[in-house]
Amino acid sequence: MRFIIKLLSICSLSIVLYNCHFRKSLNEVATIQFSNLKKIESVTFGDSNYLDSSFLVKLETNAESLIGNIAQIEVYNNNIYIYDKAVQKILVFDLQGKFKGSISKKGRAPEEYSSLSGFYINPYDSTINLFDPLMLTVQKYTLDGKYLSKIKHTNKNLCFFSKATMINKDQIFCYHKSNKNDNFLYSIIDIKDYSLSNGIESYPYLSSENVSYTLSNNPYIFRNGKVVYTKLFSNVLYSNEDNVSLPYFLIDDKEEIDKEYLSKRLKEAD
Repeated sequence: MRFIIKLLSICSLSIVLYNCHFRKSLNEVATIQFSNLKKIESVTFGDSNYLDSSFLVKLETNAESLIGNIAQIEVYNNNIYIYDKAVQKILVFDLQGKFKGSISKKGRAPEEYSSLSGFYINPYDSTINLFDPLMLTVQKYTLDGKYLSKIKHTNKNLCFFSKATMINKDQIFCYHKSNKNDNFLYSIIDIKDYSLSNGIESYPYLSSENVSYTLSNNPYIFRNGKVVYTKLFSNVLYSNEDNVSLPYFLIDDKEEIDKEYLSKRLKEAD
């Protein structure tokens, strides 16, 4: 059920786009009246008005597959990969719910990780890549958990990332849950050395006291080579394709918050 809830949350943005019959090109801003958007209190399981298809996956339960705190779920090649933050490992199930194993190589050995903040799957080489924020490394494993290699990097902002997706064979799109370092809400990262390629949408204020804060848990979706994401305190959804961000559509009866005013208020409260 948690898997289905996660899928529904990821699909929520797609549902809005579908029901608005968005047909504009990337070079245009599609204006839609907020009053014309139907407020949805709930979606019945299997409702074909909102979901192309749906099914329940009952996960196998045993001593090795118990889940404490789901921080991230990815579905790839008919398998479900779940990052359990409570025990710092990746659990793997198939689409029938059968437990297939885990990646739980936590430790100090060369082929292990010291900590785990999240992961992404690389469909171009069929690997799973784990972020170790303590050691500033990214560990590469096969999808069944065999260690391959690791890359040491200097991008401290990756310590605070919450979600990452491959957007081409060389780059990932990241959502960062904290503003402590590079101050970007989203960024495009080169996986060759995990350096910053493009910072997108900075937080409105960076504290002078070296503390971090999270203003929002903004989502993004990746579909057909395009990322669609939200901006803080904005009435516009943006898309990023080939490293170019453009307005996707806006809600024309909602005004954006003045960011200079917001930054001033945050500074006063520092």
